[in-house]
Amino acid sequence: YNGSPPGLPHCDEVGHLMEEGHCVRTIHAEHNVLLQAAVIPGGSTKGSTLYVKYSPCIHCCKYIVACGIVRVVVGKIYRNSKAIDYLKEAGLEVDFYQEDKRWQNELIKLFSEEIEDRKPTEGDVKLKEEK
Repeated sequence: YNGSPPGLPHCDEVGHLMEEGHCVRTIHAEHNVLLQAAVIPGGSTKGSTLYVKYSPCIHCCKYIVACGIVRVVVGKIYRNSKAIDYLKEAGLEVDFYQEDKRWQNELIKLFSEEIEDRKPTEGDVKLKEEK
């Protein structure tokens, strides 16, 4: 999501800090997810697929490339297609989400695996109780 860095107030709470027509208090969703992945113990974005609702801005594309993302799935083009061209030029695979069974099944599989991977084990539960 687009929003303020963790621990800082959101624009709706303290006002929008606008520069050149953009709110500089917030982080774009693409940048935000990459930063959050960076602080997860053992987390890595290298070789990952990034799903986005709208095509990212050119600044976020630079972060996506630098973090080792290899594929971006886009819902719709936002403003222009320059960012898509940039990603392809950098060698990333770019797909556009299609509302069909193939994509639905891919997303269901992806999130099912993610949920299964995150289920706590007995050791995880004990660690939480000990704290």
